This record gives sequence, C-alpha cells and structure tokens, in this order.
Amino acid sequence: MRHALQDDPGLTAAVGFNAPVTEGILRGLRDEGLECPRDVSLVGFTDAPWMSFYPPPITVVGQPVAAMGELAARLVLDLLDGTPVTADLHVVPSTLLHRESVAPPHPRR
Repeated sequence: MRHALQDDPGLTAAVGFNAPVTEGILRGLRDEGLECPRDVSLVGFTDAPWMSFYPPPITVVGQPVAAMGELAARLVLDLLDGTPVTADLHVVPSTLLHRESVAPPHPRR
C-alpha cells in the first residue's frame, strides 16, 4: 500500500482481489495513518466471514462460488460423457454487497 500511495498520493480507492489482499490493504492504510473509507475507499473481491465484522465492514463483490463450481462440474461431466463442449463464455452473475468501506473521495485527496 505504501508504494501505491507513493506512486499516486491522490489515491482515493483500492480493490483487493481476495480476502488476504483486502486485509493487507486495510493494514497498509492504517500503517500510513489513513482511514477507510474517510481517506481511501476499499472494495474486496470475494466475501469472507470477517469482512462484514471488520471495522469498517468491507464492501465486496460477492462471487457465487457454488454456482461456478456447479457449472464447472457440469462441463467436466459433459466432457467425460463425450458430449461436445464449446468454448462459449459462461456468465455467472455476481453481486455487490455494499457495506461501510466506500465513501465519496475525501476533499484533501
């Protein structure tokens, strides 16, 4: 986080691509004396149980892991059965779980 803030001192938002990275961003912000969301907004990608209890509760893009697993299993079973599987794009909708880690950009930044 320190390097990102050095590269862009006006940084107003960050995205953590998984739970450990999201937690690392929060720790990095605190190490730099910044608060989420007052100074920098944060969105996590994939929900973890602790994210709704963390101060502040983290806004996340919820991934439908069960639906993705079912789709993958169905495609593998089709392959094993000899059913032709195309390289089509399969879209599994995600959801935005808006919590308290996102705010309008701070005027100073």
